[in-house]
Amino acid sequence: MSKEPKICPNLLAAVTEAAPKRLVRKLDKNPKLARQWLWEVTSENALQVTTDKGERVTLPLKTLTEIEQIECTCLLAPRCLHILAVLSLLEIAHTELSASAADDVPAAGTAATAKFSEKELQAARVAFETGAQILAAGIPGSGPLLQANLLRAIHSCRTNGLHRLATASVRVLQAIRQYREESPLFHLADYTDNLLELLEVALAIDTSIEVAEALRGTARRKYEEVGSLKLTGLLCEPILTDSGYAGVCTYLIDGKGRVYSLSDVMPGDTSRVRPAYSAPISVGDVSLAHKHLCCQGLLLQQATASSDGRLGHGKKTKSARRQKTAWNDEDVSHLWQADLKSQLESIVQHAQKPLLQRRAGWNFIFFEGTIVGVQRRALLVNVASTVLRCIVPIEDESLSYHENFQQLGRQPGLQMRAVGRVLLNKKGTVELLAIGEAAEECGLALPEKWGGRVNLGYERLQGLHFKEGGEEKQGLFLGQSAAPQPDPLHVLSRRLRRMALGGRATLPPEAAQEIELEASRLAKQMMPTGARLLRQLLEAAHGTERTIAGVKQVEPVNLAKTWVAANVYVAAASLDLNRKLWLSVSR
Repeated sequence: MSKEPKICPNLLAAVTEAAPKRLVRKLDKNPKLARQWLWEVTSENALQVTTDKGERVTLPLKTLTEIEQIECTCLLAPRCLHILAVLSLLEIAHTELSASAADDVPAAGTAATAKFSEKELQAARVAFETGAQILAAGIPGSGPLLQANLLRAIHSCRTNGLHRLATASVRVLQAIRQYREESPLFHLADYTDNLLELLEVALAIDTSIEVAEALRGTARRKYEEVGSLKLTGLLCEPILTDSGYAGVCTYLIDGKGRVYSLSDVMPGDTSRVRPAYSAPISVGDVSLAHKHLCCQGLLLQQATASSDGRLGHGKKTKSARRQKTAWNDEDVSHLWQADLKSQLESIVQHAQKPLLQRRAGWNFIFFEGTIVGVQRRALLVNVASTVLRCIVPIEDESLSYHENFQQLGRQPGLQMRAVGRVLLNKKGTVELLAIGEAAEECGLALPEKWGGRVNLGYERLQGLHFKEGGEEKQGLFLGQSAAPQPDPLHVLSRRLRRMALGGRATLPPEAAQEIELEASRLAKQMMPTGARLLRQLLEAAHGTERTIAGVKQVEPVNLAKTWVAANVYVAAASLDLNRKLWLSVSR
């Protein structure tokens, strides 16, 4: 199949709810049923799916909004298993609001946004209740009917302009489908983060008096005029995601240290990463390949950019390319003079913001140091008596990272400048993105076209790129470092992830003794709040009130609120612990 139509969430919800319950249960047992059938595009530009018994489902190759667009040759259509099975595999459409619906959504920045409207609050409450039911049931228990409820919540959020909540809900739905279809694209950590985003944002909207535009979000990324910019090319980074996207991202920086980005990322695999590096990208009057842009820069007038630093391609933008720039230029050389501690404090501050509000390059660290050895697959760099572990950002042998790390590992004593991405959850560990010539006594002899830097995912270092006659050295391989200290929050974070996957069933009554031991351990480690939340999680999973029949009543909303509170605590406590660990490295 080369292409498939998309479907509006409210249509899929309606089809699911209208189908006989026995058919819904049958599909629930085999979510990939329709993938066993023949999918083909007809000469009439329609998709035709033929079952193993000969029934044919036909749909147009466009966004499906009405049940009348779908045909099936069986007698039960449209309330048949064939239509339901096919539609359940289609991607959810990101539809635009109709004119009438858009009229009900307050425009951003107007007096109407002083408070959330009743419709917005109701949409958020429905989303939260649905998310709470999904959390209580777990992914295995989130069958077609629960998914239909989530689809209706998505439609309601979009209609009422709650775009951030709608996006989080779509990601939760996609992850549920991936898991139930046994797709390798499913990642529990990502699913947990998206479910938390859904519940946390919905709860924040429902409890907010004033409107926060960050809670509402936008349907599309907003680009606003930022005036004139003098940008220096910093580096290029390969993009290769588990969700099937590939390409390149170029980072540029202004004299105030603000990082901007330009990217070319599309569905694809490793084969797209290198061609994207050589492909041109246009900004205003300039069209320049990424590999040249990162070594030069741009002069912009009436430039546009999003809040996270993505440069726009506005029609009014005037641009000119700069001559070749270097990391030693006055505009940017000060970045490598800042000490590690002050840079880390800035990164920690940004880490406390929601992901969508973090600026491009928020976790970049600039340092100048000396290679002192190799440990496992990490390059060790001494930076002012602090040893950083530098690792590859992407474990893909088709990229240049590993070859370059091997070359650098043979050059103990080499001084260099570098840009890396701090991994706050790993003490003293940095993903190394690019290196360049140090201010003094640099042992690198790089080609002029590289602009004094090496994009480690793209360029390939060879012996001739080092000044000492191109001789390869054995390098200094150090022994294993001391085992990392165990994460004291692991017992709580593990419980939270397991609940996201398996629901309240992962906290059975017979686990009470084990959970009490874990809570006591947290309390002994000076984390009484974590201990209290863990106990509350067990209590919420089994209810506190009894029905007339004597059965304890479990309220998914209370369980979800406790789960959200525990996740917020873990995130804040982990960030504080990681900050202290990193600061102990950079003393």
